Amino acid sequence: MIRIVIAIAAGLIVGPAPGQAQTVPAPPAPPAPEQAAASVCRPRFLVDGKPLEAGTGFVVLPGAAGAKPLLVTAIHLFGPSGGLAAEVPWAQMALRARLDLCVPQSGGRVPWHGGAALVVPGARPMGTLPYRDMAAFVIDSGAPALTLAPAPPRAGEKVWLIAPLAGRPDGPLLHRATVAYAGIEALQYVFDDPRLPLRATSGGPVVNAAGQVVGVHLGGGIDKGELIGMATGLQVLTNALRDAR
Repeated sequence: MIRIVIAIAAGLIVGPAPGQAQTVPAPPAPPAPEQAAASVCRPRFLVDGKPLEAGTGFVVLPGAAGAKPLLVTAIHLFGPSGGLAAEVPWAQMALRARLDLCVPQSGGRVPWHGGAALVVPGARPMGTLPYRDMAAFVIDSGAPALTLAPAPPRAGEKVWLIAPLAGRPDGPLLHRATVAYAGIEALQYVFDDPRLPLRATSGGPVVNAAGQVVGVHLGGGIDKGELIGMATGLQVLTNALRDAR
């Protein structure tokens, strides 16, 4: 069952109040999630010709044979959550938005360059189930790409959000959580650290122990003292990237 929490799903907010304790060091991740961090970056977009820096992005292979890698993030960043006056509808993304560059957060910091947004039919900010909060862009073919998991995780399985923490350029990139719900409509997980500051983590990948993508992280909220993360479901993500054009 999906746990209903107050979602703070933005590239701009979510975190402990000033004066709260710092995050608890997470246990070491398996090698595959650590390697997956090489595909995560901080993006800079152009929207109507103006720069927009918000959230997190990652490079992934859509899954179809011969498909080229894409830069994936959350579409809610292209609206008030990302600092814009109004949402950019999915049907206008290819006309109004493009990826300027994305700075990898693991290893070298040489930016990857991108191009036009793709149209992801029916993409929309989180709020209505099933979550279809995603955007996709052309990206350099040289950027290392993740793969989509062949099946969604199960409740109780460990997953990792991979995203830099705002204001902590040398902080951890991997944030472990336990799956609470995995359905077609959404993926929910409980972070090990309830004080984890999720500001600007929207759009980061959620990966399994094999380093495969199981969802796009959208935000989180506190429920009964636990920090609940929310992401697109794997099937919705897989189908959306297949249909992107």
